[in-house]
Amino acid sequence: MTTTSGTPPVSTVSPAIEDYCTARVIAFADVTAARMLVGIARKATTVAEPSLLAWLGMCLALRTPRDGHTCV
Repeated sequence: MTTTSGTPPVSTVSPAIEDYCTARVIAFADVTAARMLVGIARKATTVAEPSLLAWLGMCLALRTPRDGHTCV
């Protein structure tokens, strides 16, 4: 699904990310926060759709403080 400008909508996340949520590697809240960050980046510049690896990296970075880690 694309917008009229030809770019995918902010809510587009690889369906494979749900497998990581189901396996409890990341939480759906992490995906929601990552989606928000991508949305902010899109407002500032033209950003390509992040790859699955980029989504996972963002989600894991968002998860670390919740797990008690102070560094990523």
